[in-house]
Amino acid sequence: MLRRVEFHQGSSCNELVIGHVLDANSTCRGEPVVVAAHLYDVRVLRDRPESGTIALFDPCHRALFSESGEGGVGKPAQIGVVGCDVGIGIAEIGMKYVESHDRLWSGPNIIVFAGAGYRCPVAETRRIQLDGAPVTVSYEGGTLVLDDGRVIPADEADHLPPVEPTKILAVHLNYQSRVDEFMTKLPPAPTYFHKPTTSLNAHGGDVVRPPRCNYLNFEGEIAIVIGKECRNVSRANAGRYIAGYTIANDYGLHDFRDTDAGSMLRVKGSDTLCPLGPGLVTDWDFRDKQIRTLVNDEVRQVASTSEMKWDMHYLLADLARTITLLPGDVILSGTPAGSRPVDPGDVVSVEVEGLGVLSNTIVEGVTPVSEEVGAQPSDSEEVRSTALGGDWEFRGIRAPVGPGSRHYESEVEQ
Repeated sequence: MLRRVEFHQGSSCNELVIGHVLDANSTCRGEPVVVAAHLYDVRVLRDRPESGTIALFDPCHRALFSESGEGGVGKPAQIGVVGCDVGIGIAEIGMKYVESHDRLWSGPNIIVFAGAGYRCPVAETRRIQLDGAPVTVSYEGGTLVLDDGRVIPADEADHLPPVEPTKILAVHLNYQSRVDEFMTKLPPAPTYFHKPTTSLNAHGGDVVRPPRCNYLNFEGEIAIVIGKECRNVSRANAGRYIAGYTIANDYGLHDFRDTDAGSMLRVKGSDTLCPLGPGLVTDWDFRDKQIRTLVNDEVRQVASTSEMKWDMHYLLADLARTITLLPGDVILSGTPAGSRPVDPGDVVSVEVEGLGVLSNTIVEGVTPVSEEVGAQPSDSEEVRSTALGGDWEFRGIRAPVGPGSRHYESEVEQ
């Protein structure tokens, strides 16, 4: 049986229990039980000066990990309690968290219970529109929990992008499968482009393909979200500046590739072309995670993050050499092979192991691209060869011709 315990800032209790805890009459049955608060919740104590104690307990209330004092590194207390098959992983997670969030552990005694064999979950928050206003909620097992205790089914909520970035930066090529698909070569270092914040979209939102355009491609990706201002940080320290991760679909309107192949401004920056979500997940390890993109439930992209030439920490450190990254800013980390055009009515879902599923529906726009000014949507070899990827009819026979070819050096002789 689970009960919810609320934290009250003015409580005189000398023991603080956060989140879901075991009912008093619970006993150890050797089964996983979700009874731990998300560890990030303890950040509410950051402004309390008192020293305190942090402990992880098994269902029989025996300590697995504890830490006394302020800002120190935790020591495992007791691992493998008789009658409870508790793995060492939970103590390792506890120590890792203290080491990476020093001086957050202050305040009254904090006790977090964990079930037998239970590994602490990553924490996920989402932003939704509720009663006409944006609200940040916790995601817990298919439901959204508000601060006042109200619960909303996640599939009934009106989702917003999980963060509000000042900028969205994206790497061009990064996954080896996409490099192979295009029969191209990676540059010696990453190259990037920028998506305006007006391109933001959310889980469940409509992605608009303007009239007179035919080559709107999906690109399933993982988005890095900046947690605190950073500039000139090392690759080794980059993780300290990451708030968490979310899923992205870096849609490209390749009808404008003839003119925007370098900047990608209209190709990648048009309205609705940057869905993010459904939530912001903290304490997620990006290594060796599967990413898939499905169109109408048919798998179109599947890969592992182990394919990435430059990992999340590299990308952040590289960009932060000359660009100040602010809290909420987003870095898109690249897409694997398989990006193809989609049509109005298609439902596109990006699944990332540990991050959930981001789904959007493609719709036909109402207003055509104006013919009065500017470059017009085109159907050139440049456009088709990029949009169709490995399905382009001349792939492997000759290199494509067009202004964008310089960005994808071909391994095929002209």
